[in-house]
Parts: sequence; C-alpha cells; structure tokens
Amino acid sequence: MNWKKLSGENDWEGLLNPLNVDLNKNITFYGDSVHAIYDSISKDATSQGYAYPKYGEQDLFSQVGLDKQSKIYQVKKYIYANINVGFPWDLVRQDGSTWIGYVAVATDEGKKVLGRRDVLVCWRGTSSDGEWFKNLQIMSPIYPQLIFPFVRHPKVHQGFYSVYTEPNPASNKEERNARDQVLQEVRSWVNEYKDEEVSITVTGHSLGAALATLNATDIVSNGYNMPNPNPGNKEFLITAFVFGSPKCGDEEFKNEFDRLTRNNWKLRLLRITNDDDAITRLPKFTPVKFVEVGNEITISTTNASEDGGNKVSTAHSLKNYIKELCALQSPLCA
Repeated sequence: MNWKKLSGENDWEGLLNPLNVDLNKNITFYGDSVHAIYDSISKDATSQGYAYPKYGEQDLFSQVGLDKQSKIYQVKKYIYANINVGFPWDLVRQDGSTWIGYVAVATDEGKKVLGRRDVLVCWRGTSSDGEWFKNLQIMSPIYPQLIFPFVRHPKVHQGFYSVYTEPNPASNKEERNARDQVLQEVRSWVNEYKDEEVSITVTGHSLGAALATLNATDIVSNGYNMPNPNPGNKEFLITAFVFGSPKCGDEEFKNEFDRLTRNNWKLRLLRITNDDDAITRLPKFTPVKFVEVGNEITISTTNASEDGGNKVSTAHSLKNYIKELCALQSPLCA
C-alpha cells in the first residue's frame, strides 16, 4: 500500500475499522521502535534512578534484536530531557538528566523499503520517580509559548511541557532541552534530503506519547517540516503514532492542532488506545478540561500478562499494545 495512505494523508479513510493489516504492521513496527528504548535502559549508582542507554546509537537496534529496524533506519542522535521536579518534590527526589528518546533516519536501503526518506523520532514513557512527579503536575496547565508563539489561548499539561522544554545547563550529557535537540536534528535531516521525498514520523508511549504529540505539533507549527531555505515551498508530511497517550492539552490546543491539519494537510496523529487503559482517560478533575486530538483506534486486552500483573497495568504496557496488535494480524503472531 502507498506509504502516504499508511501515514494518514487521507486521515486513514477506510483503514481504521476494521484495522487494515498493512497499517497494523506499520503501527506495530513503530511500537517495537519505541520499545527498543525500554529494552536498552541502564540505571547505575550515579544516575539517581534516571535512564541512560546501555548501547551506542549505532548498536541500539541490533542489540535488542530489531533486525528489520537496523536495516531500515540508522539512529543518529540520543535525546536527553531534564527532569526538574521542583519544590517540594525535590526534597525527596533530585533533578536529573535522563535518556528520553532518539532520532533516526532511513538508510538508502530503508528508503527503498519505505518509499521515501523518513526521519523517525521516538519517545519513551515514564521510567523514574522524578518522571512520575512530572506526570502529576496537572493543576496548573500552561501556555505553550514555544509551540504556538503567536497564539495566546491554548493550555497544555505543565509537567509534559516541562520535560519537553526544560534545559539542563549542569548536565554532563546534554545541556539543551529535549525540544531543541529534536528540532535541530529534524531541520538538519530535512535540509540534507530536501531534494528527495521526505516524511517525518514521531512516535511514543505513555509520557512519550504526550511528548510525541507536543513534538509533532511543534514541528509543523514552527515549520521544521520544511527545508530552510525553501524556494520550492516544500512541506513534508509528519505523522504521529502514539500508544497509551494521556491527554496533553485543552480545547484551544485541539483547535490549533486541527487548524494545522486543515490548513496544510501535513500533520496527522493516530492514537492507539486500549479500552482497559485508564491512563488514556487522564488527566481528570483539573481546572482546565483536557481533550484528545487526532484519530483513534481502540484495542482490547485479551490475554493475561506473562508477569502476572493486574489488568490495568497490563493494559497500559507497550508490550501489551504490541502483543494485541500482533494478535489482530494473526493468532500465531502473538
């Protein structure tokens, strides 16, 4: 199937109910690409519980057994975020720099398989107490000025936005905020391959799904899906596949997101949710009502978890999402 259809150029018309097999395989592939981060986290005695990679960029996919990914993409940059927990939480948990994701680019072989040169951005979910503290910063939604510099009304989840935009001058890993790291990588590769057919795919799970939503919106809102300079007025399609995503913005945020999808047709987002996953219905009971954006497909948990976890935690795990998507392709797949 044409890659643009799988990436939502036509809002996945006719592909979501029932879920198209090729689209399912595409979604599962990106779920595995995010799970590579979880499989590669190292926490040593100096990390204060925050995440660092076990492997270098060049070895990520091969070390976790993702042979297909290793042929199609090459990881170019690890992304670090600053977890600034603030008072009073900093009395029990120190701030820290943490490995939150990566940027990869399709190889020449991958371009042939995918049908275009894709820039892939992956964001992982919560891995530490400090990140849980950020998840709970819900009572004071804030205006995302960096994402919408000329629109004053949208509000987003304070903790998610902080993880995305907070720099860490004291870090021995990366002083820039996660946003600047990703945007500069994306701009660099869009410029490098501006004469080719290019796409940008952003994906994430849980906290990472919220970050992916902010990131994809940011890329289009601020023109990072266009070369610079851009005499041909090129604008490349950007698609977000988000797994188990909490809500990250209010109705005005959704309005701006919808405006970006309508006006240039270059921003698409597909939420993959589990009907037993309570995280996808959060935040609740906040001063500002949070809402979903984009399109949605819903799956169900049909099997007990291998580790004997409860149904709620099982439903939210990325491993479960991948397993259930795989089972929809074939009972033998799971």
